[in-house]
Amino acid sequence: MVGVVATSFAGDYEDARKLFDSQKWSEALPLLLQLKEEEPDSVLISEDLAQVLLRLNRREEALELLKKHHLNRPAEIAGKTFLSKEGFRFYQQGLDWLGKRSYSQACERFERALEKDQGHFQVLLRLAQCETLDGNAELSLKLLDTLERIYGKSTESDLWRARAYGLRGRAEEAVVLFSSLASSKPPEPYAEWNTLWWAEALVGTGSKSFTGPLLENDAKKNPSHLMVALASLRFRIASAESTNQYQALLGELDKYLVNIARRKKEKKKPSVEEALNIFDADALERGAAELRLLVKAQLPSPLPSLSPAPRRH
Repeated sequence: MVGVVATSFAGDYEDARKLFDSQKWSEALPLLLQLKEEEPDSVLISEDLAQVLLRLNRREEALELLKKHHLNRPAEIAGKTFLSKEGFRFYQQGLDWLGKRSYSQACERFERALEKDQGHFQVLLRLAQCETLDGNAELSLKLLDTLERIYGKSTESDLWRARAYGLRGRAEEAVVLFSSLASSKPPEPYAEWNTLWWAEALVGTGSKSFTGPLLENDAKKNPSHLMVALASLRFRIASAESTNQYQALLGELDKYLVNIARRKKEKKKPSVEEALNIFDADALERGAAELRLLVKAQLPSPLPSLSPAPRRH
């Protein structure tokens, strides 16, 4: 009798696998669910069932099943890389709008992708990023709560959570997170964002005495952090008092503009985070030019020449 049951089970599993290999997800699902009831501890069946659930956009059920059986690596891969055809199309459109800094349009596309692939790591993260950049911090925090409930905390989620805290006036909480992220040395472009937003949060807590050194030290250690360098110059100009200080800052601004021009000529390979590249040459040049005018206005006007005008013959 046991042999008959085993043979029947093997036959049902073989049928389920044929449907799976033919990508007939809806037909494979009831067979795998039945097999799962008969063999609740089977890791093999659980993984196959999870893969079918993923393809039917029942992502949270699939991830819960994978984690229940300690299939952590498949859960991580499934959550971070799997997108349906429609979801992928909307996701790519969102990245295009994000690269143009059109955050509202990017949010709308990522929302469409999320409808197709609920709970997907990258889509949730991108949508939270866009909502933050578009000023919708409260919505971003809710998205990050969902993301961390499914996948746990990460460097990326902590960074955007800290930024959202800062936008919501929760500067002290933001400072704690930014400080923690700095010690973990996040990859670019997160490292530059971390410094910029950390400095802003420090100002929000009234700790301005720490802000200047934070920006200046980062700019010295990381010459590629041109946004940080501009923020540092702005901070120093605001606290300058003497003509000598203003003259020195004017010279630094001239060098800074040269650095931007040099950076514009560089040809770098697009990174994974190219859509969120913090480098914006036009914005940096405008910012530096405005600061230059501000500094020049603080310097004394040159005295008119006292030498007599040449005689006309």
